[in-house]
Parts: sequence; structure tokens; C-alpha cells
Amino acid sequence: MSKVTITIDGMQISADEGMTVLEAAQAHGLYIPNLCNHPDLKPAGLCRVCVVKMDDWKVTVSCKQPVKDGMVISTEDPEVQQIRRNTVELIVADHPMTCLTCEADGNCELQRVAHY
Repeated sequence: MSKVTITIDGMQISADEGMTVLEAAQAHGLYIPNLCNHPDLKPAGLCRVCVVKMDDWKVTVSCKQPVKDGMVISTEDPEVQQIRRNTVELIVADHPMTCLTCEADGNCELQRVAHY
């Protein structure tokens, strides 16, 4: 499989052609908050938490966006952070508030994303 070079938050990384932006970031230890991405499931792009800005203009979900050679990705753009914050607030508003008694407390991806 051929390699492409992309830039995420100023860091140049190589990725296999066909990978998503989220997969490429994770392969290099870069964190992009996400909830619906699970290794046993096909990415659906439904939670919208993994939004990134691509090539300085387009906001897209990183779990569905294939890497392209030369693309520039920002995970820290203020617009992206606001979209992510609004999305997480909507998810939390519809979530049972039983975190302190939940068996996943302290090991919960929603908590991790909400604190990001």
C-alpha cells in the first residue's frame, strides 16, 4: 500500500493510502476526541465529535475522511473546538447523570471527551 504525507496540527506524518484521518492520527499517538469510532464497527460519522478542519476551510468528521497526500488538518481550530463543545454538550444533556455510580466511571470515553 502506498504512503501519503499529511500534516495534523503542524506535525507531518505518513499514513497508508485508504486510512481515515482519525486512523492516521491514532497510529501516530495523536488524540482526536471521538465516541462512535470502535475497531469492531464501520465508522458512521454520527457522533460528530471527531470534527477537524481540513485544508484551512472545510470542517469534516475525521472518522470518515480519507487521507490525501498533502492535506493539512487542524484539530485545535477555534471553529472546530466550538462545534465539538456544542456536540458534546448535546450528548451529555441526553445522557443519564449516574456517572458516580456507573461501573465505567473513570474509564468512560464520554467523560474523557467532555473533559478534553
